[in-house]
Amino acid sequence: MKLEVEFFATLRLKLPKPTYEVDMPEGSTVKDLMRELDRITGQPVSEELFRGDEVIPGTVLLLNGKNILHLNGIHTPLEPGKVAVFPPVAGG
Repeated sequence: MKLEVEFFATLRLKLPKPTYEVDMPEGSTVKDLMRELDRITGQPVSEELFRGDEVIPGTVLLLNGKNILHLNGIHTPLEPGKVAVFPPVAGG
């Protein structure tokens, strides 16, 4: 299945491109997608977003406009469409 993944904030600045087209096998999850993006980008994308099987507080991942925290977290099954990735942001 085809997905368009767009990164925002600090990840957008760290990665070679802000948007990636990714083809994932049926049955893949958000966790599988982030590991594939680690491979494609050559950057530890998943480490910026997850600790083990938990989403780092402040991280927002939208799958076709739906926050994965309101679905099944990193185990949310993928569906074709768009993924927006907002890493946690610190300020003061």
